[in-house]
Amino acid sequence: MNDSIFKKWLNAPWLIPLLSLVGVGFGYLYWYYWGCASGTCVLQDYPYRTMLIGGLLTYLIADSVIPWLRQKFSSGKER
Repeated sequence: MNDSIFKKWLNAPWLIPLLSLVGVGFGYLYWYYWGCASGTCVLQDYPYRTMLIGGLLTYLIADSVIPWLRQKFSSGKER
């Protein structure tokens, strides 16, 4: 991948919200394929809860990793 394209995507202001929406989608897929079958699970009972958890976890991970990547690639030192 070209470095300039990667830096352009990395500095996009919509990257973290987009990744959060992807996490919401993965939360729904988790509920659909591996969700609670008995209906007694607190976190996996409804798809909205797993979607919320997926979105929040993805947001937290992206919000901590993206600034680190921005700093790493803006310094020009790559390994």
